[in-house]
Amino acid sequence: MRRRRGWLTPLLLVIGLAGACGDQDDADQSNESVTASAGDNAASTTTSTAAALPAREMSLHRDTVFVVDGPRLWRVDPETGERSAVIELGAGEQIRSAIRSNDGEEVLVVSERSEPPTSTLWIARVDEASPTQLIHLEGETRITSARLSPDGDRVLTVRESRVNYGANLFVTSRARGEDVQLTDLPDDEPIQNPSIHDEQFSPDGQAVLFGVYDWASDTTDLFAVSVDGSAYRSLTSPDDLRSAHRALFATDGSNVVYQSTADDADSPATDIFRMPLAGGEATRLTDTSDDETARIEALHPDGTTLLVSLRDLIVGPGIAGGRLLLLDLDRTERRSVFSAEDGETLGRADFVLDGSAVLFNTTRDQTDTLFTLDLGGTDRTAITDPDGWVVSHDVSPSGARVLYRTDGDTTTSLLDLRTGTVTDIAGDTVFFSG
Repeated sequence: MRRRRGWLTPLLLVIGLAGACGDQDDADQSNESVTASAGDNAASTTTSTAAALPAREMSLHRDTVFVVDGPRLWRVDPETGERSAVIELGAGEQIRSAIRSNDGEEVLVVSERSEPPTSTLWIARVDEASPTQLIHLEGETRITSARLSPDGDRVLTVRESRVNYGANLFVTSRARGEDVQLTDLPDDEPIQNPSIHDEQFSPDGQAVLFGVYDWASDTTDLFAVSVDGSAYRSLTSPDDLRSAHRALFATDGSNVVYQSTADDADSPATDIFRMPLAGGEATRLTDTSDDETARIEALHPDGTTLLVSLRDLIVGPGIAGGRLLLLDLDRTERRSVFSAEDGETLGRADFVLDGSAVLFNTTRDQTDTLFTLDLGGTDRTAITDPDGWVVSHDVSPSGARVLYRTDGDTTTSLLDLRTGTVTDIAGDTVFFSG
C-alpha cells in the first residue's frame, strides 16, 4: 500500500547542510529496537514520497535495516526496500540480539536455545546469507551482548550466568578464536552480582571502556582496560555514592564523557563530566541547579560537541519541560538551541543529516511528535503527524534516516530525511544497529 503523508511536505526545508562533518558511530547510539507486529511474522515494505531535499553526499551503506523474526534475521535495503535473508537458524533457536559493525558490512548475531541451554555468537556479511559460528557456550553461561572492534579483528562480549546473573567481559580474536577475560567480578551472592553496561572499544581498538553497576551499593562506576587484559584502572571511584553512566569516547578517543549523579545518592540530579582515558581529575562540563538534571543525548560526528538535555525535576517520578544545549567539550561554547514550551515534555534527541540538524520528540496533551531543528535553533519542523503519537524512534548511523512507529500502526516507518521518502516495514522487531 502506498501512502502520501501531507504533513511531510515541508520536511526540513529550513535546514541548510553547510559545514558537513565525516561519519562517526555514536557510541551511545541507543540500542532500543523499534517494534512492530505483523500477522504473518514476515518483513514487507511499501513506499511513499514527500518533498525532496537538496543534500550533500553521505555514506549511507551503514543504514541497512534489520528485521528479526524468531530464528531468522532479514536485511532491508534502505534505498530499494528489498528484503533478503542474513541468517536462518534451526527450530528451537531464537535470536537474542543483532548489531552491525562500524562499517556496516557485517552483523553479529547472538542466538539462544533453552533445551539444552546454549548460547551462540554468529558473524555474517550483511549482503550474504553465510553466517560463521564464532563462539558457542553450553550450560549456565550465556552471551548477553557483542561488539566488533573498529578494525573487525576482535569481538567484545558480555557473558552472564543464567543462575545468579554475574557477568564478565571477554575479548575474542576472530582469527584464532582465543579468549581474553578482561574482568573477574565477584559473584558471591546473587543480590551483589554486578552488571556490566556501556561496554565499548576505544576508537583505536586497543582499550575497552565499561561501567559496572553494583547491586549492594546501588551505584555505578566506570573502568578501562587494555584489550590484552592489562592496564586495568578505575575512572570513577567505587568508594563514593556517585553513579556514573552513559559513558562514551570523545575527541580522538583520549577522553571519556559521562553523566554522574550528585554526592547525595538520594538525589536524581546529574551533571556531565569529561575525564582522560588514562585516568585523572574529572572536569565538570555542566553545573545544574537544584531543580534540573543534565543528560547526554548524542555526540556530534566531529567528536567534540555534545548534544545535552537539561530537564526539570518534579515532585514524584518523571520529568517535565526540557532544554537542548550544544556543549563544546573544551568549554569554549555552551549554546541553547531549544526550550520546551508550556505543556511540552522533551523526549530523546540526536544529531541527524551529518550533524547539521537535531531530531527530537516532544509530548503534549495526547500527542507525541518528532521534530527537526537546525543547529541555530531558529526553525522547528514536525516530521511526523502532529496529531499522532510516536511510540518509539531510532536514528540511523549516518543520521540520514529515522525509523519510527506510531500508536496503532502495525508497521514501522522508515523516513529518509534527505528526500522525504517513507517506506513501511512489517516485522516483529525492526532496527538499524541492534
